[in-house]
Amino acid sequence: MAGWSLDGNRVRALLAAAGPACAGAAIGAPFGLAQAATEAALLPAVIVGVAAATFPALYVGLSLFRCAPPTRELVAAGGRALGATGMLLLGLTPALLFLLLTADEPARVLALCAIPAVAISAVLGLRALFSSIVENWRQRLLLLPLTAVWSTVVLGLGAYFFLQPLWALLG
Repeated sequence: MAGWSLDGNRVRALLAAAGPACAGAAIGAPFGLAQAATEAALLPAVIVGVAAATFPALYVGLSLFRCAPPTRELVAAGGRALGATGMLLLGLTPALLFLLLTADEPARVLALCAIPAVAISAVLGLRALFSSIVENWRQRLLLLPLTAVWSTVVLGLGAYFFLQPLWALLG
């Protein structure tokens, strides 16, 4: 029987999918099984969808600043960033699930713990992305306006698509 192993790319892909799915399921769990399944599908879709939709704009911006790495390297950096975000979300999921399921008011725990945990995971994933792309402190300073604007747009889109169904739920 031939064995199989997980290389780095497969592990990152697994983390990028499993982390947000588990965190989404934990976020929806206090509101029923259907909501847990919905959030488990929604959070990874939002994270990957926003990344896929905005990544070309990042590449164009990097090209305008004459700092664009080869496409293969940029895609690999994006995969590492999604994996980092997923790993952090996967690590936070048990605590979020415990807090949400034992709270008298899960909506308050959702607003004070779960949503900030997702936001911090996204910010740290962006940090992982840009630390993979940027080679030195001069390049970091040069790219600061681009990274600030692109990160703000990415976080704003992610927040909009992730929070819209939650506001309707808590409404």
